[in-house]
Amino acid sequence: MRGVFVGRLMKAGRLRRGMNEFLVLPLIITGVFCVAAVGVALWDTQGSVPALRQVAGSIIPASSVAGFVGVVAASLMTVTSITFSMLLISVQQTSNFLGAVVFDQYLRRRANQFYVGYFIGATAFSFIVFACAGSDSPPVIGAFAALVLTVGSLVMLLLLIHSAVDQMRPECVVNSIHELALRAHEDECLLLMGTRTERRTAVDAEARAVTTRTGGYVVNIDAQRLADVARSAGPEVEMFLPCQLGTYLELGGTIAAIVGVATTDDRFDADTLSAFTLDEARRAEVDSGYSIDQLADIAWMTGTSTQSPFTANAAIHQLRDLIGRWAIIEEQMWDASSEGQEPLPVVYTDGAIERVLRSFGTLLMASFQSRQSDTAALLITSFAHALPRLSSGHHQDELLRSLHAALPSVTQQTESPALMAALAELVDALTTAGRAIHPVQQVQDTLRTATKNLLSDPSTLQGGTSVPEALPTTSTARTET
Repeated sequence: MRGVFVGRLMKAGRLRRGMNEFLVLPLIITGVFCVAAVGVALWDTQGSVPALRQVAGSIIPASSVAGFVGVVAASLMTVTSITFSMLLISVQQTSNFLGAVVFDQYLRRRANQFYVGYFIGATAFSFIVFACAGSDSPPVIGAFAALVLTVGSLVMLLLLIHSAVDQMRPECVVNSIHELALRAHEDECLLLMGTRTERRTAVDAEARAVTTRTGGYVVNIDAQRLADVARSAGPEVEMFLPCQLGTYLELGGTIAAIVGVATTDDRFDADTLSAFTLDEARRAEVDSGYSIDQLADIAWMTGTSTQSPFTANAAIHQLRDLIGRWAIIEEQMWDASSEGQEPLPVVYTDGAIERVLRSFGTLLMASFQSRQSDTAALLITSFAHALPRLSSGHHQDELLRSLHAALPSVTQQTESPALMAALAELVDALTTAGRAIHPVQQVQDTLRTATKNLLSDPSTLQGGTSVPEALPTTSTARTET
């Protein structure tokens, strides 16, 4: 039974995750330094290149090589330990403000990996040279190389300090996550372009549910392999995927449904499971939803506090940019699919846009805690800007559901100019799209009435006017007031 799951359907261990996230480049750099140190030590022992040894000896006398290299090695180790300890403290302090996403960003940056590898590699180089300092032929060339690496370490230290401070800036963190989301969604688009977005089989058709034997996040889906399984099962068989990249599946969770196959037929389970890769942690490089959740988490932490709304607004702006870009890409994909070849018999739906819309609604509901009316106004305009860009009726319905759930929280705000302008913009967008505007107008009336009665909390109004009526998700004519 265990042999069925050997291969791709395995959870990566901590060491494997560490290698993927951080350790590969530092280990490679450290290994290169160690090999170079051994080569230089052998070179010195053989007394090769007398001219080079003479030049190096004029800078570092052979009699003081051992003491010099020992001091260099100890100093590099001390500086490395103190520097990275202070950096970890600064990262921890920033994470208290922006969330645990800071750790993830710090580990994934190539520059940080290079700096760590250089410092550790230079330290290892110096210790290897120091170990050879007691031979009959002192490692003069190695000592000179250690001196050069030490000077380089001081330069690297300046770059590291600036890089660490720059990476702790909120706008730098959210921009990095935004770029990561765009790169991850490019790979997801390749999966979407080759698969079906809607089922062609009947909803009540017989299907074999393939379940997992372990838990984890879906980090890879081989659509071609799933299509091969579906074709081998029959010409009318369709592979339906209820999960998406980044979805967490518990033990026994349904990972796929083979529509057109008997529920008791388990002949295709093994091949189906081999097309998926589960991991114990999400991978931001392949899962754009992970980056969306990180941006929403930053906006939540900073938008629900009494701190400046600058960071929350920066994260919201990046979410708005993502939904605008992906809406355009989705239209282009539909045009390409209508002119391209027949998609694979695999049904896969992308939930990135829906995830952003739900984040808008959740953040709008949370904004009343800090009474940041500017943040609430920005979120309302985000709904207004997204509505005309979403050509899919499904996406528009999801937008209205998220908006409807969050509208009652807007009545906790005050009638600020920015908030009222945002609500007016939302009314115009709903009118243009042919959607009901009465619930939004109720919110406007509630805020105006509260200001007229000099109430600090509009939700204290009597008569229940603070709670908007249900917002229909179907197209309706404009409601007259």
